[in-house]
Amino acid sequence: SPLTLVIAGRAGWLFEPIFKEAARLGLGQSVRFFANASDDDLLALYAHAHAFVCPSLYEGFGIPPLEAMACGRPVVGSAVGGITFTIADGETGYLVPPRDPEALADRLRFLLIHRDMCRLMGGRARARIEEEFTWVRAARNTTALYRQVLGAQEIESHAVSTACGGGS
Repeated sequence: SPLTLVIAGRAGWLFEPIFKEAARLGLGQSVRFFANASDDDLLALYAHAHAFVCPSLYEGFGIPPLEAMACGRPVVGSAVGGITFTIADGETGYLVPPRDPEALADRLRFLLIHRDMCRLMGGRARARIEEEFTWVRAARNTTALYRQVLGAQEIESHAVSTACGGGS
């Protein structure tokens, strides 16, 4: 069956220029748009995808790539922001330079041709989520950060106290 590019998200108004360009190029049958997709819509799309693409110019943390990885899909994304931590390049997907459609297409083409590698990376993506991005892991990391900050404040407070003649 022919491949279909699915463009989905919650900010449907952003899709208008892409929709117009796809129509201009005669790609109407190969591109589907899901504007203002619900969580259930996105979950179903992740579950049926071969791979997830995140060609963002900025990603603070990047929840959609995490969601796709949790569904066992490799991610091809721009090497920007938090996504550089999310994707283990060459293991759970690929990082490509931002604004480089040729590199993006090359990595996607590779995954489509090498379906076994695509499935392997998808399994690794799911495992990475289960290991690195759980609520327990987030709580532990947050606790460790608070301890580090509080410990630094305690040292600083002691140094100020000592400098002012309050220490022994």
